[in-house]
Amino acid sequence: MKRCSSCGKLKKESEFPKDRTRKDGLHQRCKACKNAYSRQHYKKRQDARSTGSGQNRTKQCSGCGKQKPVSEFSKDRTKKDGLYHLCKTCRSEYRRNKKKLAETGPEGRPGSAGGDPDGRDIGMLAIVYTGVECGACSLCGKSLIGYIPGYLHGQPVCRDCVIINLKAMYHKKTGGEIGTTKG
Repeated sequence: MKRCSSCGKLKKESEFPKDRTRKDGLHQRCKACKNAYSRQHYKKRQDARSTGSGQNRTKQCSGCGKQKPVSEFSKDRTKKDGLYHLCKTCRSEYRRNKKKLAETGPEGRPGSAGGDPDGRDIGMLAIVYTGVECGACSLCGKSLIGYIPGYLHGQPVCRDCVIINLKAMYHKKTGGEIGTTKG
């Protein structure tokens, strides 16, 4: 026999739901009281969500920086407020750009979506097109206009120098040519 903490009645243990976190393995409320509490709590939370997510509630988009109504944001259960951080417009633009970059590659040419010019894939440092001037390569002096450069020991490096350095590092590490195995 166990006493329900909600109604205070003494009931059989079979009338209590299981709860592994409790010492006796049973919930502190009987099944009837727990069900009533769950329904009441659910309704209260549902009412709070419906009044709080009305047309007057807004959120700032992290993409465009504008305050927009919550109806302009996609739902995301993992976020505290339940909404994605980008508005639907910015999110669709982001997806479009990401898809275009995957199809064409970082230089805008079909088939240049990664790898090295020799056709051997040795691992690539992401160099992203921005359209603004980023200085010059510290190794060859080539202008880095339009690309966020890779960095080698804190110095800006162009794509070609990154590939050369990756090959050199690979050669030093393996002691052989790319594509051959040390036997």
